[in-house]
Amino acid sequence: MARDIDFLAKAAKDKSLTVPLLQSVRASNDEHKKWVQRKLFEKFSTLTKLSVAIWGLTYKPETSTLRRSLAVELCDWLICEGANVHVYDPAVKKLPSRWDEKIDRFDNALEVLDKNKSFGYWN
Repeated sequence: MARDIDFLAKAAKDKSLTVPLLQSVRASNDEHKKWVQRKLFEKFSTLTKLSVAIWGLTYKPETSTLRRSLAVELCDWLICEGANVHVYDPAVKKLPSRWDEKIDRFDNALEVLDKNKSFGYWN
């Protein structure tokens, strides 16, 4: 949907039109992206050393691309906050190089549970 909003905003700009609704939708979407971050801070006073498991990194099912993935944005943020991030996604062949030495990757979804390193924000 973000792509559609960006396309419409560019089309409006090209026609010298002002469409405040599109800007509002973008701002609203950006605010909704922060929901998990807010929930984590509500639950924990600090994320430093907190183990967090992410199952699924792609932006949608049945693809291997990480472009525009909220899970990737979340992982980047968690790394910055000092969390220990553990990921599983069989569709992804290669993790971003910026994550080298910063993220644990599991080949089996249950490995994370076996190592008692899972976290669910619904807790």
